[in-house]
Amino acid sequence: SIHADVIARNAANKLGGLCHVIHAPAIFSDQESAEMITRSDIVSEGLRLFSKVEIAVVGIGTLARDAPLIQNGFLTQAEQDYLHANGYQGEICGRFFNQKGKEFTGDLSKRTLGIQIRQLVNIPTVCAITAGEEKVGPIISSCQAGIVKVLIIDASTGEKVLEKL
Repeated sequence: SIHADVIARNAANKLGGLCHVIHAPAIFSDQESAEMITRSDIVSEGLRLFSKVEIAVVGIGTLARDAPLIQNGFLTQAEQDYLHANGYQGEICGRFFNQKGKEFTGDLSKRTLGIQIRQLVNIPTVCAITAGEEKVGPIISSCQAGIVKVLIIDASTGEKVLEKL
């Protein structure tokens, strides 16, 4: 398998950038554990660096059954059902957003370790690399909300996005 931290480190080395990896789960089982790890010096320093990011390369996920966050058990069935029922359709960096790009701020968000949607919006260049017809809605929403500024997708997904606009 390909790990995001290895890809990020290799890209940073080749482009003369820096890569800082936060070695922790994306989503914790409870808020207390998430808060405890964010108080550690190494993790809190990594989180502080979010305000200095100039370029972010992200993926766009969904609530589909084959989504990595769901397959790896980070979301309970009740959380999945709630997100679906309340219009949350996409995910970037473990942060779920709705059709207007508004981030979910419930319990799940408080257990998530990573950059927030509002922080991504403030980054000058956020490049999403993604593919798949199931991602058309989240692609459109994330771009229209100003989260994603650069989009790299395959031709068939691009055609589907253009059909929806």
